[in-house]
Amino acid sequence: MRLRYILTLWLLLVAEAVCFSQPAEVRNRLSEYFQRYYVGYGGAADKCKLDEINIDSHARVMHIYANELFATQQFTRKKVEDIYAEVKKLLPTPYNTYRLCIYGKKVLIEELVTGGWGDESAPRSWNGIEYKGNNWVTPLNRPNDITHGLADRHIALWASHGRYFAKDKREWRWQRPRLFSTAEDLLSQTIVVPYLIPMLENAGAIVFTPRERDWQKNEVIVDNDRPAQNGLYAETSGNYPWEPAGPGFAQLKTVYSGYDNPFADGTSRCCATQTRRSQASIITWTPNIPEDGQYAVYVSYPTLPTSVSDATYTVKHRGVSTQFKVNQQMGGSTWVYLGTFDFAAGNSRDNCVMLSNQSSFRGHVSADVVRFGGGMGNIGRGDSLQVSGLPRFLEGARYYTQWAGMPWWVYANKGGDQDYAEDINARSLMTNNLARGSVYVPCDSGLCVPIDMCVALHTDAGFSLDGSHTGTLSIYTTAPNDGLLPSGVMRLASRDLSDMVVSQVDQDLKQTFGNWSRRQLYDRNYSESREPEMPSIILEMLSHQNYYDMCRAHDPGFKFTLARAIYKGILRYETTMHGMKSYVVQPLPVTALAAMTNPSQRRITLNWLAVDDPLEASAIASSFIVYHAEGQGGFDNGTLVNGASYNLESATPDVLHRFKVTAVNAGGQSMESEEVCAYISSSGAKQILVVDAFDRLAGPQPYDNDTIQGFDFNSDPGVPIAKMPGYSGAQVCFDKRFIGREGPGALGHSGYEWEGLIVAGNTRDWSTRHASDIIYATNGMASISSCTASAVTRGTFNPIGFDVMDIAFGLQRADGYSMRQAKTFTEPLIQTVAAFTRSGGNILVSGAFIGSDMLSDAERLFTRSVLKYEFAGYLPTYSIGSIFGLNNTFSVFRTFNEKSYSVPHVDCLVATSPAFSTMVYQPSGQSAAVAYKGKDYRSIALGFPIESVSDAGIRKELMRGLMQFLLNE
Repeated sequence: MRLRYILTLWLLLVAEAVCFSQPAEVRNRLSEYFQRYYVGYGGAADKCKLDEINIDSHARVMHIYANELFATQQFTRKKVEDIYAEVKKLLPTPYNTYRLCIYGKKVLIEELVTGGWGDESAPRSWNGIEYKGNNWVTPLNRPNDITHGLADRHIALWASHGRYFAKDKREWRWQRPRLFSTAEDLLSQTIVVPYLIPMLENAGAIVFTPRERDWQKNEVIVDNDRPAQNGLYAETSGNYPWEPAGPGFAQLKTVYSGYDNPFADGTSRCCATQTRRSQASIITWTPNIPEDGQYAVYVSYPTLPTSVSDATYTVKHRGVSTQFKVNQQMGGSTWVYLGTFDFAAGNSRDNCVMLSNQSSFRGHVSADVVRFGGGMGNIGRGDSLQVSGLPRFLEGARYYTQWAGMPWWVYANKGGDQDYAEDINARSLMTNNLARGSVYVPCDSGLCVPIDMCVALHTDAGFSLDGSHTGTLSIYTTAPNDGLLPSGVMRLASRDLSDMVVSQVDQDLKQTFGNWSRRQLYDRNYSESREPEMPSIILEMLSHQNYYDMCRAHDPGFKFTLARAIYKGILRYETTMHGMKSYVVQPLPVTALAAMTNPSQRRITLNWLAVDDPLEASAIASSFIVYHAEGQGGFDNGTLVNGASYNLESATPDVLHRFKVTAVNAGGQSMESEEVCAYISSSGAKQILVVDAFDRLAGPQPYDNDTIQGFDFNSDPGVPIAKMPGYSGAQVCFDKRFIGREGPGALGHSGYEWEGLIVAGNTRDWSTRHASDIIYATNGMASISSCTASAVTRGTFNPIGFDVMDIAFGLQRADGYSMRQAKTFTEPLIQTVAAFTRSGGNILVSGAFIGSDMLSDAERLFTRSVLKYEFAGYLPTYSIGSIFGLNNTFSVFRTFNEKSYSVPHVDCLVATSPAFSTMVYQPSGQSAAVAYKGKDYRSIALGFPIESVSDAGIRKELMRGLMQFLLNE
């Protein structure tokens, strides 16, 4: 018996040793399989590899572990099934009958499938967790319903880094180097602020960002603690009086330091609610606005045990009232963004914020400070309390979170003296503090804002030496808390977000540009993907180190396309996470917008065309919103119309009417169109058409040959959208030998002369600007219609019959490098102008490239025979002292500034007989403008954009002289 027992034990030990052996043939075959496996990205040294095999012959199971690169690819159910089938097929007997478990970075590849395999113990979606109360902020005047977009979703996102204080060097600096005339700290927000955030908000989302979002240097604070400072704080009491509500905001310092909290330095107010408007108690904050412009409006209030969820704020902007419902049961004692509005300079009740105690619930409405504008940085660092000297929107989140009244552990999370690390953590920690206590981040403390996802957007995706695009990658983190979020949802939900966004970006950019690189989905332990307590990712959109990526990144058209792809990926993710069956993508902006006057009937008719989206079948416009403004008043809240036209009946005469249009559907509304305008004269019969032909948006001129590479702002600085603070300074080093380095001497190294400058660009309101000057020039004695050039070239607007057509080309130019070419005179426009002059119409043409952009024989024949000029070269504007004409000496904006786009070159135009030169560049004496006075028609061509004349008074007088000539007065 003893011998049998010993023999049995020996056989078991031998069997166990055999069971856990790793046959060389199996390992060799699997190693070869993974080495051949191509994930679609990475360099020559980046290979998939077999890390480990674990064979359990008792259970007939084989565990196969591949490396991290294998795990970073996109996994679909079919791809997983194919991998298992391929591996099983290559295994020798008997292992090809074993149950296989294949892992990427120690995670079963079934679990790496976007949305999961369906059998995980914890959910990958919210699985019935839904916030059902009032939103943090609800716009009350939105004319369209959003049923298949992002309505009710609270999203946190931020644009990478910002300026921070380096204690060891005793200076403020960027967190990333200056390369190719920008830095990541600057570049990323030029994608996020003007494009991505508005797209998400147009889809109905409430967007929070821990960096200042308002590109406005001015800041006006109106507060109950200093009611007459910076404007006027006033209370009126109805049935119930306003009473003290405890601590609140007060700005007692110009520079804040240490653990200063401005939201603990003052007092706040509250009032019992009531239902009748006639008996309401109202607080009014009237700012003293320093200059005309766009200002973000932030309100604040303490959250009380009796706070209501429907406090009504009214923002009056240039006389127009826009209302918001704010849920004061969340987000108290910090800045709460309502929107960005156009305010006129001065102290007027036409520009104010009002809060009523009217509510549908019993309780209290509370009130504190209102802030207008982003302002300048005011957090002092170091022994001397040194401030950055830059606008707050260029600083890191560490400083904004302190200004926003967050607890010290949010911004001083590393002891208060490691600003670089504290800034990185502050972004997530402020988001957590806002979200804790909500259904998505259950917790006993927090501000209860139902934020259900966050995205950190960066541009640090590496660089390539072979001239290819670096592409887009994403980072998520699954390790903490056993792979679970506080809600119990698996942290692998963040991988789903990563895949959906990266896949959408890859798809859209490849279809649009033909070349882009989908990169890895990394599971890494980074603060911005680890610390948030809701699904979160870091998205490395592109590489600011890579010249070829930067050729795209400087292009506003690329920024729009990239931001739209990110928005679409977020939309798809939110739809999936919340178990919705379908979604609709908001439409593209409309085109061919025109405003036509009918003076006899006092009617203005608008027409436009919807734009199909070749990348998205659901992005079809179902209706439109027309926005209208009169004179100096603000745009109203919009009128919903079903067709692509709109009539304004009984239009007020002798007032300039301005219009914008958006396209809408169930997913939201598009970005705004250009602005057009119309003016009905009550005392004049002349009809003038203004054509806004300046729709060019472009980055700086790229330059690349065998030895040098970079961007030449002297040749062409490009045209940013509206305004843009994304440039650091001109590129200094162009030497390709130093690719991939950082600092002085590195390829792309750039100056800092433009930092803090909000560069003016294409505001897309040139018909309004020209029309305003024409009204002055004609003493209001001519009616004015306007349109975009596309309305003329697409045949939806016929200019025949107008006395004068004024075509504003600005910096329109087919530059050869932008993603969208912006030709001055296209063939359809040439035909239209020729027909217009044949009919006896008089014409004014102005622009910096109206000669140099006309290259073909046919184009130059047109300028010679119809517009009566020949191109005679161009002059860089730094070489001319001034322009003389019509008894005025004047200049144009030549360099980057905050008032007008800059003109790098002007065209010299030589008259063809019998036309004559009417303006000259000084001191060279070359012709700047040509006039033709014929019996058939009259024309004037200016080799510079008239709207770029720097002196507004002279510009108006120039327009007076031009109109008198063209109207034969």
